[in-house]
Amino acid sequence: MKKKSIFVRLLLILLAVALNIGIVKIRPDYTTEHLEVWMTVTADDAFISSLYYLTTGDVEKNGAKTADGITKDSFLKKQVALASYEKHGRKLDMGYGLPVDTSVLCWKPSDKKGVTVTLRSFQIRCQGKVIADLPLDPETFRDPKGLEIEQTKDGMTFYSEDRNNFVLLPAIDSGKVYEQLKSTMDPRQMRLNIALLILTDLLFLVLLLKLEKIVEIPLVILRNRSLVLSLGKNDFKTKFAGSMFGTIWAFVQPIVTVLVYWFVFEKALHVGTQSTKAGITVPYLLWLLGGLVPWFFFSDALSTGTNVMMEYSYLVKKVVFNISCLPVVKVLSAFFVHLFFIAFTIAIYAFHGYFPTLNMLQCLYYTFGMVVLASGLIYFTSALVVFFRDLSQIVNIVIQVGVWFTPIMWNIDAMNIQGPVLLLLKMNPMYYVVMGYRDSLINHVWFWERPMETIYFWVITLFLFVFGTQIFRRLKIHFADVL
Repeated sequence: MKKKSIFVRLLLILLAVALNIGIVKIRPDYTTEHLEVWMTVTADDAFISSLYYLTTGDVEKNGAKTADGITKDSFLKKQVALASYEKHGRKLDMGYGLPVDTSVLCWKPSDKKGVTVTLRSFQIRCQGKVIADLPLDPETFRDPKGLEIEQTKDGMTFYSEDRNNFVLLPAIDSGKVYEQLKSTMDPRQMRLNIALLILTDLLFLVLLLKLEKIVEIPLVILRNRSLVLSLGKNDFKTKFAGSMFGTIWAFVQPIVTVLVYWFVFEKALHVGTQSTKAGITVPYLLWLLGGLVPWFFFSDALSTGTNVMMEYSYLVKKVVFNISCLPVVKVLSAFFVHLFFIAFTIAIYAFHGYFPTLNMLQCLYYTFGMVVLASGLIYFTSALVVFFRDLSQIVNIVIQVGVWFTPIMWNIDAMNIQGPVLLLLKMNPMYYVVMGYRDSLINHVWFWERPMETIYFWVITLFLFVFGTQIFRRLKIHFADVL
């Protein structure tokens, strides 16, 4: 046993070294970067300025090899950045955030008729550095509509003759943008790498020092796997015991939930098709399923698993029964329904012409990640709820908030979210799982193509599992007295 322990510790040290090297070499996902367009303007009235954009993929869809073939009619209304001017007669810097692969711009100087806007400078920046400083002359602003343009000593003056006014701007050199990104060490990425290194090393340090205690519960589950499987099957069957349709209700309720969300968002609110960063457009129903299916499993396992000690109190009070297996029973019970919904989702995708690919096998990988994550949380909540019964209500509220905090019903790829807000969303472990399901079903992206997110997810998940199981191990001796 001692030799096995030494061997496992050596493997952990080698894995920690490999992960440290990998984290140091991680470079940012450039698709999450943003361009910044800055204009210095003065005006004689308040107004809202709109900057419409097309990405490189949008230009190719229009059948144009260059930006010269693009007209104002090619721009989509939803792809727009807004900036407001409220300081009459005063100079103001107006900024717009755009996707990093923006190729062509169309500027609407004012949303009002009869407003005179003087443009004093026009710069495109990336990571704080100027990519392009556009010359303020008539050749820069082509095909004006509803505008009277005049070059003055202060810059370019735009008088809006009509509310529907536009002017096309020169194409952005995407090659120059990516050169700038690759040549600059992003300080944000450096801070993230350092934080991830510290988290990873702390986790492995705990694993090395407390290995025997940490593996105690996983080994108990492994030794009693037949019992756990039997209890999981029985829990699934008895959940709807006494009802006429039995376990059919386990599948009906989630399907009805999907249909309700689909009707509300697509039919009532006219959300329409969804576009991903990979440039793939899918019906809202398919996009919604990619997020709801993993969430159904996670929420069901966590909500039912939190109360597992009270539900199986008759087993907890038996000295001969090892209660460390009980939290996994609820995860296994929810897993049976989840397997059905994975198959159901793949069938719906095939019905819409999105046939199974090798990438879809990744759903099993992300499911395994959810099993570990949910198990760690359940060990923690099921141990505390014995002493603090209100925790089950708190967990239900957290689940209700979490479904909106995670990009399930709303498309994070279509929103201009960046900085601390984006980082906060990505810190949610279920963000990785939901986006992973959509990568598997829609984008055809492998999990190792997102190294930063993958390492972060497993470090946080393993930490929660270790923390949850250790709290459970310390408190379980008191369960029988309280229950």
